[in-house]
Amino acid sequence: SEAEAIFNGQTSGGMFGLTLADLGDINGDSLSEFVVGAPEAGQVFVIFGSRDISVDSSIVPISNPADGFASSISGGADVDGDEDGLPDLLVGAPGTNMDTGSVFLYSGTDIAMALSDDTSPDIETEFTGETTGDMFGTSVSMLGDINPEVSEVKRTSFFVLELIPTDPDFAIGAPGTAEGGSVYVFFGSDDGFPASVLASSCAMEASLCLPPLNGMNQGFPTDEKFGRIVLSIGDISGDFIADIGVGGLGFVRAEF
Repeated sequence: SEAEAIFNGQTSGGMFGLTLADLGDINGDSLSEFVVGAPEAGQVFVIFGSRDISVDSSIVPISNPADGFASSISGGADVDGDEDGLPDLLVGAPGTNMDTGSVFLYSGTDIAMALSDDTSPDIETEFTGETTGDMFGTSVSMLGDINPEVSEVKRTSFFVLELIPTDPDFAIGAPGTAEGGSVYVFFGSDDGFPASVLASSCAMEASLCLPPLNGMNQGFPTDEKFGRIVLSIGDISGDFIADIGVGGLGFVRAEF
């Protein structure tokens, strides 16, 4: 069958289409938006859903001079703490500052406003790696809520524990860290995030750091690039909490 629409990049060699992500509905028309990355051009394009989608569909371009910008993208969850209910966008740039790496958070509200104003949204938060070569931001993934609150609820003659979803969380992969790679998980908060967040190893402003299965404990080499891929894999353990899949060189690890 033929494609309903074919979108082409704007820059020769920009690698338009190398990354792609669902964003969710940010303009309230019940249709999902999606994001296309062009990492060699340092651009992502938010393409708004339409019942008659075509190359003339509404598009918001986002440009950033950061090295590798758009190497990874993820959307679909409201993680910035503004409680507007609109999904936000994460864009990785693992080549910044001699491969230290950064990830940029853009607000869904700002993206929607950029469409109406014919502008580009501002960066809400920049997350940065700690050390040269970390490649922080090689992968990014919205996770849903992996740390829900537990509440004791009284029934007629007994109490039960219920999981109460709170703010969604997200993960950032840094496959170049000295430990063989790391994945940083940021728990969502009603307070949101400051304009700049530094990832300082595992004792940092992230809520959780997943170490690799490296040569020190499980027989894997320390250059396994743990965090090269990170992805929400749904609830595969049956505990009603979203799980995380992490890929490296020659293995996949599931975090329950």
